[in-house]
Amino acid sequence: MALSRVRLELLLRVAERQEDEAQRAVARAQAKLAEQQMMLSELRRYLDDYEGQRPARVTPAMLENQRQFNARLGEAVKSQEGLVEAEAARVEQVRQSWLDSRRQLRIAQHMHEQGCLAERAVAERNSQKEMDEFAAVRHFIAGNAS
Repeated sequence: MALSRVRLELLLRVAERQEDEAQRAVARAQAKLAEQQMMLSELRRYLDDYEGQRPARVTPAMLENQRQFNARLGEAVKSQEGLVEAEAARVEQVRQSWLDSRRQLRIAQHMHEQGCLAERAVAERNSQKEMDEFAAVRHFIAGNAS
């Protein structure tokens, strides 16, 4: 059974909205990934800068404090790397969802086009039938008039 034009248009609008929302979700996820990557870059730069600093007067306590601080910074970098990896996986998941919704949109567009073509074909057949009937009536009238 063919779907009505109204249903096809509704299906198309829903598919368009879903694809738009999925596209926005990809943009949001990519922005969050970029933010996480920037934070990771800043942490790495901070760690590199701090490791390169050596106080003029070094005491064993200062060396121990610096070692502990560097260890904490290293842990923070590893933690941030995990967040970046997780966010990258999320971006891929959201992107895949967007591709799925895009595929659904193309299917809905195709169905809508096919429905319009079918509707046009029916209208053309009906129009041709009316013209044929009109011509037959005119021919019948012209034949009876003589």
